[in-house]
Amino acid sequence: ATEFGDTCGKIGILIAMAAIIGKCMLESGAAERIIRSVLQLTGIDKAPIAFLVSSFFLGIPVFFDTVLFLMMPLAKAMTLRIGKNYLLLVLCIMAGAAMANSLVPPAPGPLFLIGEMNIPIGLMMICGTIVGLFTITAGYFFALWANKKMPIPLRDSLDAKLEDIKLIAAKETRHLPGLGVSLLPVLIPLVFICAVTALDATATPGVP
Repeated sequence: ATEFGDTCGKIGILIAMAAIIGKCMLESGAAERIIRSVLQLTGIDKAPIAFLVSSFFLGIPVFFDTVLFLMMPLAKAMTLRIGKNYLLLVLCIMAGAAMANSLVPPAPGPLFLIGEMNIPIGLMMICGTIVGLFTITAGYFFALWANKKMPIPLRDSLDAKLEDIKLIAAKETRHLPGLGVSLLPVLIPLVFICAVTALDATATPGVP
């Protein structure tokens, strides 16, 4: 019971807050605003690559499950916008986040590894990023294959009903929040998490 409570305290609150942020981004139109900006930069064909790279770099300072909660609203909004490739977008998010959390500090796993093996954190970050770019490329090709073999349609869910997302997607851009304001729900926790992780990584043991 004690360990369960400790786990909920460390991870459960984080997941709950990330879910709230994702819900707010969907309801406010912030997710739709970000998607429209991504499409303007990359086009529809390269949108999955943008999701792949974004989740990889977002997954470096943030827990894997938090990346999913923050980016799934964007995947749902993007699917409604382009009308296809829901599984492709979800797998791109998972591939990027999983590889970042597995290979690049200050993610918890690699951070533990460099402490146990006395590897310089800078070297691990560089090597992990290089290896990660190769592994997410493999994940992207698998996502393309899986999306063709097993296309999964976007379905209703309790946290995001399709009718509500469609209504937001139908709004004109001028009626949506600005891009800067739309990015704040992701950037604010990202900055604080990065700051805490950096302080923990550079702190001298035994020094308050």
